[in-house]
Amino acid sequence: MSIKEKFTAAEWNSLKALPFQFFSFVALADGEVDDEEFEQLREQFRNAAFVKSIVHRELLLDILQHDDLMALLKANIGRTAAVKAAPGLKSLLTRKLGDADYSLFMSSLFYSAYETANASGVGNSGQGAKVSREEDFALDVLLGLYEIKWPPENIGTS
Repeated sequence: MSIKEKFTAAEWNSLKALPFQFFSFVALADGEVDDEEFEQLREQFRNAAFVKSIVHRELLLDILQHDDLMALLKANIGRTAAVKAAPGLKSLLTRKLGDADYSLFMSSLFYSAYETANASGVGNSGQGAKVSREEDFALDVLLGLYEIKWPPENIGTS
């Protein structure tokens, strides 16, 4: 049974917003998405098959089947929408996934957001050499919205 089969079509489609929401939440923290951040998003999709979280992997690979990825990205950019959607998506995920799968999925999404924040700029926060204060705050908000335990034991790719 694939992870996708645990969700209705409507639920799965709502989950497709998450990688873009995590990306844009951090990338737009300082006002604009720069080339290095956008390249980091492309890199995440290029490495989709190697993501440790089965949920994140299936979601990214399914998104790659979409006819117009830019339209999907544009439809899911926005900090306000991400904050409003978070409680419902968190509730859905905690109902449908076990604690371990939820934790690994959220940590994987968060790691992708962190990699986006660390892709460019000159940082002045504790998160990384290139992470700005605004991006650091955005990362902290994501940790709180989804109750992500950070740092996790296993993140990134296999």
